[in-house]
Amino acid sequence: CGRGRHRREWISNVGEDLLISVLLRPPINTVAQLSMLAGLSVSTTVDGFTGGISTLKWPNDVRYNGMKIAGILIESRVESSHTLSVIGIGLNVNSDASKKIEIAGRATSLRNIIQRNLSRTKVLSLLLRNVDQYYARILEGESLHDEWMNRIDTLGQVVRIKVGSETILGVAESVDRHGHLVLRTDDGKRQTFSAGDVTLDSADVEVARGW
Repeated sequence: CGRGRHRREWISNVGEDLLISVLLRPPINTVAQLSMLAGLSVSTTVDGFTGGISTLKWPNDVRYNGMKIAGILIESRVESSHTLSVIGIGLNVNSDASKKIEIAGRATSLRNIIQRNLSRTKVLSLLLRNVDQYYARILEGESLHDEWMNRIDTLGQVVRIKVGSETILGVAESVDRHGHLVLRTDDGKRQTFSAGDVTLDSADVEVARGW
């Protein structure tokens, strides 16, 4: 199994899915884009095998037709001018999400979508190529923000954000260059959130700390 936030587990039977960690040492000034890199890498990998268009549920879920197919967790530690960053990815490949009571109707897999098993080696190969390509782009000074934002299906939705004991209701209006969510409340004010527990469409979303 893999590890998610708050010690939650990502369960997979042996040989079915991908649960991997990618180690990077990015310059400090690029760390804000790691969540964008990860989300885009997984999303374009899913598209490469399904022929469809997957979306991102801010901040760390990849979805296909509204159902979760992958989750991402990023942890970083500053080391001089660089950081040591670990990108954890759980991608449902050959599992049958429809047969798992705890996630049935809310999650899917590549197998569920295309109705056949896939080589996990081929899926991993494409995923790592995508990570490499997006990483090269940010090292060259390119911003992934707009491409990433265009895949986020949370925007325009009414969400509840719980920060400590306070719950704030508003419309997810945009995401800034640091990956933070900009929320517009009923009084017209805009608030920016880098962390908290988000509820969207009655589904709980884990929120990783924004960079």
